[in-house]
Amino acid sequence: MAGRCAQVYSVGGQLASHIDAPLAALRRTDTRETTSSPADEPYLQVQLWDVGAANVAPPRVTPPASGKYWRSDDGLWVAHFQPHGMTLLDVAGGRVVGWVAGADRILPWERAKPLLAELTVWLMSQGVVGTHGGFVGRDGEGVLLVGKGGSGKTTTALCCLDAGFEFLGDDHVELEERAAGEFICHGLYASTALWPEHAKRFPRLSTSQMQDVPQTDRPKPCFLLPPQVAAALARPSRVRAVVVPQVDGQEVTTFEPISRLPALLAMAPHSLIARFPIAARDGLDFMGRVVERVPCFRLNLGSDLAQIPAVMSQLLDRVRK
Repeated sequence: MAGRCAQVYSVGGQLASHIDAPLAALRRTDTRETTSSPADEPYLQVQLWDVGAANVAPPRVTPPASGKYWRSDDGLWVAHFQPHGMTLLDVAGGRVVGWVAGADRILPWERAKPLLAELTVWLMSQGVVGTHGGFVGRDGEGVLLVGKGGSGKTTTALCCLDAGFEFLGDDHVELEERAAGEFICHGLYASTALWPEHAKRFPRLSTSQMQDVPQTDRPKPCFLLPPQVAAALARPSRVRAVVVPQVDGQEVTTFEPISRLPALLAMAPHSLIARFPIAARDGLDFMGRVVERVPCFRLNLGSDLAQIPAVMSQLLDRVRK
């Protein structure tokens, strides 16, 4: 995960399947057994159990009145509370321990991005910043798509994917700063979520919809990406541009340069404050450096989706010159 090794142990076969499916493309090819951190790489150990499968009662812990997250004053311990379970992250020790009341109670959007909060916080301690955004590119270089939900990130990313672009995500990616001042994007999850009327535009997803949980009040279906597409997630790419999509209402798709401030406003609040307030103080400066060093553009999305890949290719050619 972003060049870091994570080892996941679970009690409960269904729980293991839920965790593995969207992360399978990142599985290491070696099979060494490790119980402590290797000396040559950062390491995270995750231990989870399904209460029903293990027949082991969970501890009684009262969630904080402030919300579903708790963070110690020194930032070294983070708890994530949910109606059907909780996790505790030891940031410095690189360990997550947690439980779920039953794997069948895990909602589709949680299965699409398992351990999202836990991985985001731990990777941030390693200098890798989680971003509510997408990424598409060619030959190891591409563009970061940022903006609030419904702005067109997923549509843009999937249109480019269908046109042969490399796809690292449409809703969550990880960013890392290299010594040369470049920024690298890492993919995590081989999944996406689309409203039903939009999913019809991408027929390759029709056989990969995740089964919903009864009585859920969120109709946005989640899908797993095909293995041949997911394979690109294991290959990091250089960020050559930050792109803010917006639905334009016109037929033609165009792009135009924008200043750093609107790009940062499209990127930071939705990545940090809305999603992970416990990590906000650590990520804002980082995102400020991204928009300062990388050219920023607005992508005016027209109604003819077939134009999007060609326009994105033009944009990528421009920043590569």
